[in-house]
Amino acid sequence: MLFDRNVSRVEQHFGETLHLVRTRGSLAAYEGLNHGGDQRLKGLGASFTKLLYSFGWDSVVGGHRPLIMDQYVVIGLNASRNTEWKPLGPWTTDQYCEYLSWAKEKARGWGAGTETDVVERAVWEYGKCLANTRRDAS
Repeated sequence: MLFDRNVSRVEQHFGETLHLVRTRGSLAAYEGLNHGGDQRLKGLGASFTKLLYSFGWDSVVGGHRPLIMDQYVVIGLNASRNTEWKPLGPWTTDQYCEYLSWAKEKARGWGAGTETDVVERAVWEYGKCLANTRRDAS
């Protein structure tokens, strides 16, 4: 479906995104794939952060490794940080930057060698648990 909705652009946009994340960093790549961005692909939705994660985890510039951001992460972030971001987005580049900075700070506090994706996984699990609890209560 992604390929059908973005005829002849998927490979080009993936290549541009890979180049962006590795030369200008996670935030530039996020901005490119987000709503209105030059690399945006119809039908990819918020899952584009999964693409960023796989493209940039091992070779990103700019101080922030990309992390996955989805509804469960946002639910967990909101509960952990007392924010009110929309669980289904859209999320701005500034919000993504804030999330990456928060995860980096948490990882440092959790001990030497803790990577930010460990924080991401924990906040995702927490958000998923909260969403399931809310769903069960209704």
